[in-house]
Amino acid sequence: MLAAGVKSPNVLAELESHLRADIRALEGSGKAADEAFRLAIQRFGSAGSLQSEFAKLSRKHIWPVKIGFLVLAAGVFLQPIGILSGAMHLIGAGQFILIVVGYLAAFLAGNFGICRVCFQACHALTPVRQQSLNRAINLFSLIAALLVLLAFVLGWIWVRDHPAQFARSERFPYAIGNGCMCLWLMALVALQQFGCIRSRTNSLLAIVGGTMVLLASYPRILIQALYGELGGHSFFAMIILVHACFLILAFARWTELRPSSD
Repeated sequence: MLAAGVKSPNVLAELESHLRADIRALEGSGKAADEAFRLAIQRFGSAGSLQSEFAKLSRKHIWPVKIGFLVLAAGVFLQPIGILSGAMHLIGAGQFILIVVGYLAAFLAGNFGICRVCFQACHALTPVRQQSLNRAINLFSLIAALLVLLAFVLGWIWVRDHPAQFARSERFPYAIGNGCMCLWLMALVALQQFGCIRSRTNSLLAIVGGTMVLLASYPRILIQALYGELGGHSFFAMIILVHACFLILAFARWTELRPSSD
């Protein structure tokens, strides 16, 4: 790999981790050790072809990431149109737009993690797909963290200027949810930028963030679920359940494929 020009330590570590995981999966299916190693190498391809794929990756993204960019762009352009069509305070409107787009970015990052789990379950997680999804998770998480942080600042300014109105409103649970989401995203971005976490761990954390976004958007759904009064939130609760299932699957795969101490 080094001779072919793949010199990034993070990329090499991910490739080795993916190769070892593939070998263990093949051995678990009944293949002998030498045959599992040979088949895993064949799936990877030559070092030169991998370097060519990584070079292409710097110029384009795989289809789930392209769809994610389109959805985020639609959210960016449609939210201001919806706000301008109604009467809303300038700070409140700005906060609403930032929260919606920021939550959307975090939700999409979580869905990129789900895509990784699906590709891995189907034995279709190539190094190129893995790198593309990991880069998209990092980018969308950073966008979400910045937007939600700005929304939190605008919300604090609004509460400072309108304390009585905030006390009479039902915004307190949403403010708590926004604050928790802000802290989570900032911690996640810090890990991504300075923690050098592996891509499967990054995907697991992204799915957690996507689930938290759903709960932060409708914090009362937890109380309603306890009393069996979901009502019109049944579809929303089903989405949370799907994310929870993928989260459990991702954690199981993360535990199963975690490298041993040797």
